[in-house]
Amino acid sequence: MGTTENKAVVKAYFDAVNKGHLTDDLLDFMTDDVTWWIQQASPSAGLYEGKAGVKRLFAIDIPIFSAPLEVRIVRMIAEDSLVVAEIEIGTRNKDGKAYLNQYTFWMEVRDGKICVVREYLDTLYAQQVLFDPAGIAARLPA
Repeated sequence: MGTTENKAVVKAYFDAVNKGHLTDDLLDFMTDDVTWWIQQASPSAGLYEGKAGVKRLFAIDIPIFSAPLEVRIVRMIAEDSLVVAEIEIGTRNKDGKAYLNQYTFWMEVRDGKICVVREYLDTLYAQQVLFDPAGIAARLPA
């Protein structure tokens, strides 16, 4: 697949998130051996391996949101199998407070499915607006 097709896969994934698709629907966009990494300083930091691992990651989000995610793709660039997407995600925290954060996702696509995700975001803002109200403590680097 070329860069245009790979960008279409990533766009379709974020479109599904925007439509409120459930975890299992989102996992259909991924290979069985997918990996998803989130930077340190987030309660959800770490490496999640396989669809079961990503499903565990998605389960962390359940208590922190009170509204569906609103995803806006700011821009995407692609080279070979890599697609980098700058994203704005808006929602409401568990107490109804507005949340709008900027994310960058580095996603690799293999055979029309996402196989690697590296997620970057403003972790302090997410901690203060999402995780603290949900009673989820930040992880400290080892």
